[in-house]
Amino acid sequence: MEPRVQSGIGLCLWSLVLLGALAAPSASSQPAPPPVTLRVYRAIDSRLLGGSLGDAGTRLGNTNAASAGGVLGYLHTEVIPSLSNMSPDRRFNNIDAIAVFEVNVLNVRRARLFPSNDPQGDASSFGPYMAFNGGQAMPPWARDGIDRYGAYVGVQDQAHNPRHAYPGDWYSFVGICPLSRWVTDEDGHREKPSPCRTMPTLEGICNIPGGKPDGTPLCQYTYTYLGYVPLDDLVGITSKEHPLCKTGRTKRACTDYADFRRNGGDEYSVGPNDSLDCGPKATESGLPFWSGRCDPEKASERIRALTKWSHLTTPESAAKKPDAGRRE
Repeated sequence: MEPRVQSGIGLCLWSLVLLGALAAPSASSQPAPPPVTLRVYRAIDSRLLGGSLGDAGTRLGNTNAASAGGVLGYLHTEVIPSLSNMSPDRRFNNIDAIAVFEVNVLNVRRARLFPSNDPQGDASSFGPYMAFNGGQAMPPWARDGIDRYGAYVGVQDQAHNPRHAYPGDWYSFVGICPLSRWVTDEDGHREKPSPCRTMPTLEGICNIPGGKPDGTPLCQYTYTYLGYVPLDDLVGITSKEHPLCKTGRTKRACTDYADFRRNGGDEYSVGPNDSLDCGPKATESGLPFWSGRCDPEKASERIRALTKWSHLTTPESAAKKPDAGRRE
């Protein structure tokens, strides 16, 4: 998941952050709060979850993720609209799964600047959100921010996005070698370059599955990958009760998104331009699951469908490999 952020807003926000940081009391003046545990979601290509492209999707370092509402808002506006998807077989960015993580966060005091709107995360504070693209931190202030805060967790409020009705947040997770893009190894798997070609390298980041961070610059979050929700199952494409595909004249459950599209399926469209804000009235079409992009009640129903999903997929091939020094 690589959400977009407006650069002008980001620069203004960063200026306010620096002013606030200069006025903040010293770290020694107050005890650190306990770590906060929250559920985090990433829209991902399932082949990165231990499949043919490796297991980079099971890691959070140098990525953007979200609360349940945050990831659904991203999917609803950036991934599933018909104008976003130019491929007949796969969604935008090949997204077909939502990876689920349990995350423990304890940012350094100087990075505790913003509250989270996630009900699970409102007891803690986070740093400025940092957009990542291909594993690389993108804001012009990224190097200065990482030098100041270390391997921290950032947040951006999505509750007032004009294009949808989902409450929630986007999160950013600074990892090792954050200013370099992913590289593809000889097996086609995505990794960070070794040795890191850029500074800071942030070697030795705390990542003990299920452990707790201690709030030092290199140990501000830990996480456990729990599995993933197949997007085709969540939205009803593979439903047997309401089959959407046919063989001849016989209705049947679609095998996957490509099968759905070959059968003339349209996952989601709205009006003449899929990027419309919620203000103008437009006619939606597509799967019932996605109906009501700007309806708070229906957005809440979709959030419940995701958070209550009881059968996370965890293929044996997605099990984490031993740390080889470059994995996060």
